[in-house]
This record gives sequence, C-alpha cells and structure tokens, in this order.
Amino acid sequence: MKRETSHDTDGERPKKRAHVKDTSDTMLPPHVDYQILSTQYPDLKQYLRANTNTGRLNVLDFGSPDAVRTLNKAMLKVHFDLDIQLPENSLCPSVPNRYGYVKWLADTFTDEFGDTEVVGLDIGTGASCIYPLLGARAIKNSKFIGSDINQESIEVANDNIKRNCLLSRIQTYLNTTRTRKIPLDAAGFPYKTLSFCMCNPPFYADEKERARLENMKGEAPILSTSGKDDEFYTDGGELAFVIGLVDESLVFRNRVRWYTTMVGRKSTLVELRKRLRSEKDVIRIKEHKITLGKTTRQFIAWSFDRSPLRQLTIPRNLQSAMQWTLDTAKDLGISVQLVGDLRVELSATRVTWSRKARRQAKLQASSSEDVPRDPILEATATMNEVDGSWTRIDLLASTSYDLACFETLYTHLLRRISELSQ
Repeated sequence: MKRETSHDTDGERPKKRAHVKDTSDTMLPPHVDYQILSTQYPDLKQYLRANTNTGRLNVLDFGSPDAVRTLNKAMLKVHFDLDIQLPENSLCPSVPNRYGYVKWLADTFTDEFGDTEVVGLDIGTGASCIYPLLGARAIKNSKFIGSDINQESIEVANDNIKRNCLLSRIQTYLNTTRTRKIPLDAAGFPYKTLSFCMCNPPFYADEKERARLENMKGEAPILSTSGKDDEFYTDGGELAFVIGLVDESLVFRNRVRWYTTMVGRKSTLVELRKRLRSEKDVIRIKEHKITLGKTTRQFIAWSFDRSPLRQLTIPRNLQSAMQWTLDTAKDLGISVQLVGDLRVELSATRVTWSRKARRQAKLQASSSEDVPRDPILEATATMNEVDGSWTRIDLLASTSYDLACFETLYTHLLRRISELSQ
C-alpha cells in the first residue's frame, strides 16, 4: 500500500467520518477571517489592525505573544467550545496543526476501532492539554491520558480539563523519569494497554542548535514562540527523541496498537522511516502531512498488529517467491511498490481475480475508458524463509477497506499456489 501523504484522505477512499465532529475548516489559513472571528471572540479585536488593501480588520501581529495566545484561545472556543488558560511561560500551541493531527488520527482509525473504547496517550501534553481536549471533541468513545515531566504543566492541564467538564474522559500523569516516554509499567499509570500514543517532540537539542537553525533560515522567526525549556529542548534533539520512541515501541509492541508522532524536520522523517522499515516486526506504517502557510508538519504512525493476516506457503525460495508475487500482481492488474528486498505493497482499484470480474473486463474493454479509480483494497506481502526451497508469504490487509474483498484475493492466491505443484 502506498504511504499516505495527502492533505485529506491519505490516499484512501473517502469514508464516513463517524467519529469526527463536523467542525469548519475555515479555521485553517488562508481561509481564516480574523475580523469575523473577533465578532465571536471579542478579546481578539484589540490585536487586529486593518488591511491596507481591503480595510478589513484581518491583520494580526504574530510577533506578539499575547496576540498569538488570544488567537488560539479564540479558535478553540469558537470551533470546539473549549475554554483554556495558557500561561505566559508555557508553549502556545498552534490550533490548526494540532487539530490536523487529531483529525488524521480520527479519520485513520475510525473503521479500525469501531464503537469500542479508544484510549490515547499524549506524550508531553503541556499546560494546554491541547491534544486530549481536541481528541475528546473529535474521537467518539475516546479517553485520554496526558503525560508530562513538568509538575506546573500538569497542574494547569488539570485546570483546563476541569473547566471543560472532561474529568471523566481525560486524566493526567506526571512522568518522573525524563527518558521514559510511554509509562505503561510505571507506578500509578491507569492503563496496561493503549489504542494509540501521540506526541509533538521537542524540536532542539539546546539553545545553540535553535540559534543555528534560525540563522540558517536567514530571517528572524515571524511567530512568537514562548515556552518552558522542556517544551523546546531534549537531549539529542528531535531525532533522538523519536528514535527513543521507536525503541520503546519495540519493548511494548502490541500493548499499544498504534504509535504515532509529529515530525518537524524532513531529515528526521527520513531517518525514522528508514529505522521503521528495518524492523521486520513493524507491520504497518502510515504517513500524513499538513501545510499551513510556509510550515509543513509530517506525521507518521506504525503498528505491530498482525490482524487481519493471512499466510501463504509457496514452493519457492525467497527471490523466486518475490518474483512470483510481482508477476501475479501484474497479471491481476494490481499496483505494486517494493519496500526493501522482502516486502511489497499491493493496491487494487478493482476486483480482477474472480471469473465474473474477468468476463466483465473483457466486455467493457472496448467501450470504457481507463479512468483513474480509488483503491478498493491495499495490502502488504512479506517474504519469510521456511527453508531453502519454501517461503511463507505474510499477506496483511489494511483495515480501511472491505476485508471480504481481501478474503477473495487470498482464496485466489491459494488456488494459484496449488497449481504450481500440479
């Protein structure tokens, strides 16, 4: 299956957004209208000035911490009915990209979790507790734990949870071990398993790295970014933080169904992707990105969950089994993408492996145009050596699609393999 990097449906078919509150995307630049927003949240008006071309009060000074803080409070109140306090010494989260992360999780996992309770961990929740608060609004049947290493942040987060009457759905946890990101086995942590975890990693290793990177841009930062040191800095910087998260995921594995993180740098994403693809037990990887103005944020998720999984045993060595998989996919009109030497991603836009489908294809071949279609099925096929002459193919379907369709493909491949020995 392809890595999802689109701005909306991540390359998947549009699906019913049953778990997502219908909120307006007009909060996202360039569509946001500050003048209209200020009529709904009057405290914002004092920070606006008129656009010299239109005369509208639609210009905001992003270099002012108070202006940025008030803008984000306005967005939370108007679009999500959330009332929060943001201390001057705490990071002021950008609501649009935080909501983009939460909405991606909601869209991605809607079908997978169904109507069961969803429990998410926000690593480094901060004083705003922004992800759990937005998650409670966007994801049905969800509960959240916001963890942080800063006692003051936890106290303010608790106040924000209480003022929004979400104590029954959101808890906080003070993580006393700075190097630990997922405190599943820590004393007092309320859960032994999680549906997913999420985080917005500290970006810099130290102040010197921050100054160096800002100098490389050749201009002063436009957006005011005040906050505590632990919200900006971590030993080794962003890459070390997310690689540490991967290391912990290899310990907890299926105790967290999906591990996810935001990534600020392309170089970090490249290294993270390389590391995940090198781990054979990482079964599924999803990616997404959003661009707001000049800023792009990447998101990546990985899972050790092996269901729904079907296995095929073929009388071929590894290389021959891979070639058989590629040839069969080509014969069936299934798109393929190699992921390393032993894994291939499959994407089908129509059922071509049934007799009925082949008859219909012949009838339509001369009369219909070959127009682009959305996938109806995506899966990965991973080669595993049994012995020198036999290979096991692990066929794993994406749960975002019709699994009945996957079962018919699996049955068809079984029949093809049985014909190899005849």
